[in-house]
Amino acid sequence: METNEEEINKRLLEIEYLRRDLENYINALNELQSAQDSLNRSLLGLDGIKDANEVYVPYSQEIFLKANITNSSSALVSIGSGVFKEYSFDELKKKLEKDLKEMGDNIEKIAQVIQALQAKGEILEEEATKLYTQYQAGLK
Repeated sequence: METNEEEINKRLLEIEYLRRDLENYINALNELQSAQDSLNRSLLGLDGIKDANEVYVPYSQEIFLKANITNSSSALVSIGSGVFKEYSFDELKKKLEKDLKEMGDNIEKIAQVIQALQAKGEILEEEATKLYTQYQAGLK
């Protein structure tokens, strides 16, 4: 009977680790999907900027200033750690499209991992239930 209890505890521990992994992957998936939405909005907004004369520019989180666009041939883009790079609109559009494709590929890979973890979790839960049923029957 001791072995059965150990096996049950082992399965339950595996299930707990699997749930944590699953939660981490789901959080990563949600963050990627949010970033993908942001990139989509940026890409869609590029076409509108070329036709606009006036735009609202963020001055702070709650303050926007009306500004005139005098040069719509390029944009400064944050590449991380407070570093910016200048891109022409055509280069920027290609970069955003490439980033969107890579992000979509990563989302798909993470979704596959999530499905595999869920399937593994179902198997572990079935095994744990079977072991527990056998354990209960042995106590009688």
